[in-house]
Amino acid sequence: MLVAASTLPKQLAAAELALPDRLYTTEDTTHGKRRLFDGVSLRGWRAIPRLDPGALLANGDVPMEELEARTLAHYRAQPDAEATLEHKGKWEVIDGAIVGGQQPSGSGLGAYLITEEKFQDFELEFEANHDWPIDSGVLFRQHPLGAMGYQFSVEPRPRGNNGGFYVNGIGNFRSAPFYIDALELPNFKYTHVTQGVHDSRPFWPLDYAAHFEDFVKIWRPSDWNTFRLRCEGKVPKLTSWINGLKIAELDYANVWMPGFNPERAQKYLGGPGHIGLEVHNSPPGGMGRNRWAPGAVTRWRNITIQPR
Repeated sequence: MLVAASTLPKQLAAAELALPDRLYTTEDTTHGKRRLFDGVSLRGWRAIPRLDPGALLANGDVPMEELEARTLAHYRAQPDAEATLEHKGKWEVIDGAIVGGQQPSGSGLGAYLITEEKFQDFELEFEANHDWPIDSGVLFRQHPLGAMGYQFSVEPRPRGNNGGFYVNGIGNFRSAPFYIDALELPNFKYTHVTQGVHDSRPFWPLDYAAHFEDFVKIWRPSDWNTFRLRCEGKVPKLTSWINGLKIAELDYANVWMPGFNPERAQKYLGGPGHIGLEVHNSPPGGMGRNRWAPGAVTRWRNITIQPR
């Protein structure tokens, strides 16, 4: 069942008018937990292209007030600039879940669906049921350009990282407890999850990492899994859980990588930012369809946040 905001039943539209702050109304008055997704529309969210300022920032610091203009200028100089700048993905609400994919299918172009609101310290919870193979995740403290922010990885794919972290824009490095592989089935399904191998991307070890043997006991292939992320501090300490199992913990105040140090982290990613759902790009070459199979989609539901 596809629900578009313009086709909501009249009685539901009336209810929306009667409760204009329904999406942002506090549901738990003790802890301030609230919904980011109302289950029927994309109200409070907007789609943006997946633009990456990483190459620009790799050459040194760029003033924040110049970052957007210089990144756009970089992309406009590319031969496929129009397609990249115009692509915002395909985002729908189907059966109570946000469904995201490339548009058109197989285009190889990425995008984000980001919150209008910004957050700094919080606990985020959501359920996800992604197709296989997909490279996805949730960005937070995200710059409205696109691929700049911290990332909570949700990657059902070969050498995928579930519950670990990635830093986009400055450093571009992973911190994962383990990697996965699986037996692919028809219609983007999968089974028999096994431990995968590390890829060649830069890596920083976690302060706490779950064992793969514990993860595989609680993980539900081709089904809904529950994720929780805690983010706190200007140079944040991150903690993640999947289906109640603690997966990863990392204090970025102790991380020193090429392009990343605590001072730079506070400068570029220390304040409030958007929360964004990712559709990764998948250009020819590289990981091929293992990054994003043509026709594959992400699914997200029951998204809540508790600011801290």
